[in-house]
Amino acid sequence: MYCFRPVFPSRFIWLFLFFSSIANAQSQWAALNAPEGGRILQIAEIGDEYWACTRNGLFRSSDDGQSWQQDALFGEFFRVSGLAQYGDTIYLYSNEATLTGSESRFYTSTDNGLNWSFQTLDNSNFPGIGTSPPQSISSIFRIDDVLFIVTSFQLIRSLDGGASWEELINSAGSHFAWDKKQILHVAYNAAYVSGDYGFSWEYILKITPPMTPGKPQIEGNDIYLPRSDSLLVSHDLGQSWTKTTVPFLNLHNAASWKTGNGVLYSELGENVFTSPDFGLSWSIVNSAPIPAPYRTPGSMLIKGNTIMAGSEFGIFRSDDLGSSWARNSTGLHAYFTFDLQHNTEHIFAQTSGEVFRSDDQGQNWQPIFSKFAMLQYNVITFGVLGNEIYVLDNDGNIHYSPDNGDHFDIIANLAPHPVFRKNQAIDDTYYYFNANQVVIFQNGGLQDSFRVVLAGMDVGINDFYEKDGRYFVLPTNISLGGKLVYSDDQGQSWQASDLIDTDFKGNFYRIQDRLFAAGLYVFYSDDNGASWHKATASPFLRLNDICLHGDKLYAFGGAQIAGSLLFVSEDMGDTWEQLDTPPFGLSHEIYALQTFKNHLYTCALSSGIWRIDLTTPVTEPGAAATGQTLRVQPNPADRMATVYWDPPAFARATAGKMTVFSSDGRIVGEYALASGSTHCDLDTGQWPSGVYTIQLDFGRDRLYGRLGKP
Repeated sequence: MYCFRPVFPSRFIWLFLFFSSIANAQSQWAALNAPEGGRILQIAEIGDEYWACTRNGLFRSSDDGQSWQQDALFGEFFRVSGLAQYGDTIYLYSNEATLTGSESRFYTSTDNGLNWSFQTLDNSNFPGIGTSPPQSISSIFRIDDVLFIVTSFQLIRSLDGGASWEELINSAGSHFAWDKKQILHVAYNAAYVSGDYGFSWEYILKITPPMTPGKPQIEGNDIYLPRSDSLLVSHDLGQSWTKTTVPFLNLHNAASWKTGNGVLYSELGENVFTSPDFGLSWSIVNSAPIPAPYRTPGSMLIKGNTIMAGSEFGIFRSDDLGSSWARNSTGLHAYFTFDLQHNTEHIFAQTSGEVFRSDDQGQNWQPIFSKFAMLQYNVITFGVLGNEIYVLDNDGNIHYSPDNGDHFDIIANLAPHPVFRKNQAIDDTYYYFNANQVVIFQNGGLQDSFRVVLAGMDVGINDFYEKDGRYFVLPTNISLGGKLVYSDDQGQSWQASDLIDTDFKGNFYRIQDRLFAAGLYVFYSDDNGASWHKATASPFLRLNDICLHGDKLYAFGGAQIAGSLLFVSEDMGDTWEQLDTPPFGLSHEIYALQTFKNHLYTCALSSGIWRIDLTTPVTEPGAAATGQTLRVQPNPADRMATVYWDPPAFARATAGKMTVFSSDGRIVGEYALASGSTHCDLDTGQWPSGVYTIQLDFGRDRLYGRLGKP
């Protein structure tokens, strides 16, 4: 089954809980090993371990960086972006998903991360910085007892150990560096240094002509300042400067690190050079240090001859100062997974810059296609057509593999923009389309292209499908009133159908010989569009990725509330009922659903990949799925219900609180919990019908469950 591939969202959207009824609970969901890799924001040596900050939590390595494990506290709902250790104290900055958005917090630990205290950051303790604290930072550093946070353009200071903060500098294009006593601020036209914690600044250099600087460095009296055309070095704290010529370009995009009495320099991962005399002379280490196409490191940690380089694809390691590299991301699951597809033998997963293949039903994944452009998602969409794989990148290139991804060649370029972001694989034909045009491929070759024009105007293509020679389009042009558009002459002329007159903004799916048009409502046709029938699907607004297994259909959809739900139909799509989601807890929107070898697979952005056996009998209503910590009995509950849980070890001596939320996020009840408690009674008699979310808080631990009210 092949279907529309979703367009990428903002990287940092935090969404609500998934809500679903318990009445149709299936056999246990199992969490699979997601593709390894993902964007690394910072790598740091903490105690005897390496720690890696990612958009999908904190990962720690206790075996010299050979393998990684996600931290128990800072998991998939935390974007951890800053980390530093001074003596026995560790500082950490994270942005945590909540029911209504996200919270930024500054954490402190004095026992190597076993226990943490934190300060929630808001406008009250971040005065003058803006509407809210930054969701992501670049660095944390400390001089004496004064703490600093660095963002892409800000320097922020705390004089009270992180309880409150003040903004010192807010200037686009700024870079900062520091040592044990001084702070260096480099703007596009000048450089400044402060030796009194940022209370005063000394002007040390006018940059002519003005230009965005690279990442500077300061150590004692030595300052290293890269520009796009040269390198500026001062050995007297900016009183005098030496301009040196370097054997590479684009220094303003560079990152640099001092090693011993020299400098190791990396130009966006394209080249590595060393300088034994702090920039006066240079020698090349390797012209391609990180194997293409895994370049563009985001963070580097150097220890002796070992370099740990963070990239958009995970961590790479060199034990010879950059001469040779190996991917070093075992156990590091920091990717956002956007799509799942399959053929008869393999299941495939798409991340921001790579396509992965699993030969063992999702237990292990290997990258088959990798391409990343700085600050862009470079795999727009991909499709599977038997053994053929099509991949569309951000440059408009179509990459084609005839052998399950073992080999790829570029077969076409669909530039210029508007970029083609959607596709359909139908029988032996592959279709790409953007807002106005459809392009057709067969067997890796371009066959045809056409625009969809009705009465002299572009209809706007939200989705496209072909069945038995008839082309169908769900238009976006509002003047068509949401009517379906079709062609019986291979796109030469088009007509509007009056049989469907609702605003879809949805997708086409074909199950056996039934064609679905799933949007604001769900319609299906058994006669190639001559007539349409409206399905009973009131719980959701939109339906995505309709999949067939046996005589049942599965789908996910956006509900009346935020988030996504899973649905099952036992009558080929005429009626639909909710199905239990995996135990995501606070989770991101579901992005794909596939049935493969008697299992149902789903991915939910950064919550990884989950699988459930469709051949196992259903469990009793109200039973907790694997990974859930709350049990609600009875469930659904008309009058009274009891919530049970197994408290974590540190909750036995900690008082807690239970909060019940309605489906639209309103608080309907709050209950104090004594330390060591294991259950709580709820009176649901006055509650309206619906699905409720139960949240338990025990100190830093948070547990979730769901309750249905008939």
